[in-house]
Amino acid sequence: MRALAVVVLVGCAGNGDESAERCGNKTCQPGELCTRTDECVAASEVRAIHVSWTLGGQPGNATTCTGKPDLSALIFSSLDRGHLMYSPVPCAAGMFSVDRLAIWFDLVQLGALNDAGRQGGKLDSAGNLTLDLPW
Repeated sequence: MRALAVVVLVGCAGNGDESAERCGNKTCQPGELCTRTDECVAASEVRAIHVSWTLGGQPGNATTCTGKPDLSALIFSSLDRGHLMYSPVPCAAGMFSVDRLAIWFDLVQLGALNDAGRQGGKLDSAGNLTLDLPW
């Protein structure tokens, strides 16, 4: 009976680092984070991004966005390493953030859900971008 208990304990002990982060159907290695694209990426290559917008130079808010459509945000890599689409993004929010993105996601296009007035740009090194929407 005692031998059986040891076998069970040894079997449970080999499941890996309990602090390791699960990412989709895999486990990230120590020092890696699971990104929004379900990739394990070195923590030093993961950041949050923040995209804010203005309309005719005025910050996006409930007043300036009255009568304006919701937005969609397309985030992609200039290295052709994938893309993400977020929709709807309320115009009145004035800012859209995504945590845990690999640093190679460096370009953003923002516009109306029907693609009208789409504007784009490159994120700065801190992951920030401000766009002025034309409508």
